[in-house]
Amino acid sequence: MSFDSIFGNDTIKSQFQKELIHHTCTHAYIIEGKEGSGRTFCAIHFIAALACKSSDQPCLNCESCRKILGHESPDVHFISPKDHRQTIGVDAIRSIADSLYIKPNDLEIRAYIIKPAQKMTVQAQNALLKMLEEPPA
Repeated sequence: MSFDSIFGNDTIKSQFQKELIHHTCTHAYIIEGKEGSGRTFCAIHFIAALACKSSDQPCLNCESCRKILGHESPDVHFISPKDHRQTIGVDAIRSIADSLYIKPNDLEIRAYIIKPAQKMTVQAQNALLKMLEEPPA
């Protein structure tokens, strides 16, 4: 398993590698850290590793990896404040819930990156918590 393109963050890289090797990945992760610490970069590479068919995950060269790393995969969604708003509203989170029961397009997984998660309204946080506590199969 290769996370060589991620500098630092050795603890999280090690954890992700163990989970990929042992097939013990969960349905949700919170990656937190200071601004500029590589949280989003790390998340995208982990998603690529989950979707990659290569033995050296993520290979960064297959079609799945290239689409994910290029932000072109229809199965990787970025949720952030819209229309110059300061917060992420409940409607944005409900749109996640609406798509959870639909099969992914290109990949075998669907992923959502909520950035910055601390900008979610209380209603959005509650809607997300409900999905995390009761995920679909």
